[in-house]
Amino acid sequence: EVALLTYPPSGRSMRVFSDAPGVQVYTANYLDGITGKGKRRHGKWDGVCLETQAFPNSVGEKLGVDEAFLRGKCFILSPSSEKYKHTVEYQFNF
Repeated sequence: EVALLTYPPSGRSMRVFSDAPGVQVYTANYLDGITGKGKRRHGKWDGVCLETQAFPNSVGEKLGVDEAFLRGKCFILSPSSEKYKHTVEYQFNF
């Protein structure tokens, strides 16, 4: 488990599981007045996103893709790069 979000008044929760070493959290600070689905207006902090990934401050490591990823290193993919994959699973409880 890499993250757990809960809202105690409702009992809702979301668990995030991943083999990625890091999690980037986005809190929608810039959604001030954006119109979304169903013409609903979204304000600041109306959403949250958890993105599993390698650590963003580790570009340029000279390791293989799998080894670099497992060590939390970031790398740049190109058409000739090794294959890359990681797994993420979300569990919602209502």
